[in-house]
Amino acid sequence: MPKQESLFDGMEEHIWQDEWVGMPEFIQDDKEPIHSVVIHFESEGAMDAFGELVGRTITKRTKGFCYPLTPPHGLIYGT
Repeated sequence: MPKQESLFDGMEEHIWQDEWVGMPEFIQDDKEPIHSVVIHFESEGAMDAFGELVGRTITKRTKGFCYPLTPPHGLIYGT
């Protein structure tokens, strides 16, 4: 397998290092859910009742959503 090129291949090290002086370190918190559940609905009425229970509109196009409900982070979950 060929070695993947780096973004900085061919650049002198000091060029990009000079630009990054004083930049804060990027730390990404773990955003993975602790658990996911698949729910099967017997009818549209059951699906609607569950949606009311959790405070979400659930349709046949709904793929998932987070609980507790949180504002979207660039991705849209739900309807």
